[in-house]
Amino acid sequence: MSNGDPIKPDGTQDKGNSIANTASGSEGVNPLPRAGDVAVNQADHPPNKTSETDKPTQPSQQDILDRIKAGELWMIVFTAVVALTTVAQFIQSGCNNASTSRQIDKIIGAAKTQACAAQKIAKASDRNAGAAESFSTSAQGIETKTGEAVTQFQHLAGATQQAADVAREALISVQTALVAFAGTMSYVKQIDDNKISSLTLSLPLPNVGGTSTVNARSQVNIKAFPITGMPTDFTFPDIGTVQMRQGEIPARATGNATIEGIRPEVFVDAEHNRSRIYVWGWITYNDVFKGTPRHLTEFCDEVSNIKITNEDASQAPQASSEFSWTLSFCLVSHNCYDRQCSDYSDKIKQ
Repeated sequence: MSNGDPIKPDGTQDKGNSIANTASGSEGVNPLPRAGDVAVNQADHPPNKTSETDKPTQPSQQDILDRIKAGELWMIVFTAVVALTTVAQFIQSGCNNASTSRQIDKIIGAAKTQACAAQKIAKASDRNAGAAESFSTSAQGIETKTGEAVTQFQHLAGATQQAADVAREALISVQTALVAFAGTMSYVKQIDDNKISSLTLSLPLPNVGGTSTVNARSQVNIKAFPITGMPTDFTFPDIGTVQMRQGEIPARATGNATIEGIRPEVFVDAEHNRSRIYVWGWITYNDVFKGTPRHLTEFCDEVSNIKITNEDASQAPQASSEFSWTLSFCLVSHNCYDRQCSDYSDKIKQ
């Protein structure tokens, strides 16, 4: 194959043209046949006379140089475009970096501003803490002084209350109602057919206090015992035949406990030493002062030294007969006041 064969666009050589070119290019020389070539009888096929314009044009060196220059130009243009693109990207990156830098600077500036504000807030907080501590100290001082003042007022109030209590106790002790047994006994005769049928006995209960009794209740009892007297274990019960009395005793006045229907023979027997007569009783009451406990007075006396005038031993005492006696404390103790009495809790419930 000759270097002068034209090359088709698909990369193959045009063999017909190559043979013609060889024949025209080598005058008087007949080329040797090659394997695969076909012998052509020129008589049967006369040669084609091809015009010069139909021959393929071979690129010249100038064309090749022009093509190379064009490629280089395009390469330069492409390189320039790439370079410009790179420069633009660099510039854009720089702008972006500059923008980012400005934003970072702004963020840093804002952070500094916030840091300054935080420092100011911290300083203000420190000042507030100092003020709060100072206020707390002042408050503690005020609280301490207030506590001391309150303690002093409490002491003063306590002393005032004690003084008031003492004054009240003094007033109560002087003005409270106080009922005692006078230690005397009077009588009233009941006359039937010119004879004494019975006696009504009165035992005075004076209120020696400065105020009246309130809700007073009392009962008295009388009984004749054998000549041996009252037993030492006597419990001073209330005799049912004697009714309980209720009433009030004004200040420095006297109330009376009465016993009705006592036969005169009871005193006749005691006069002749055949028996011994005892009277006992109690009275409970309140005073006018609120909050004070209920009071109790108990008593027991023996009726002794009995004398009856105009007495006929064979008959009941005459209407003109008179009685006299004396009262003395019982040997069995039953004279007491308030909580001194052993049966106080039971009596104040009656």
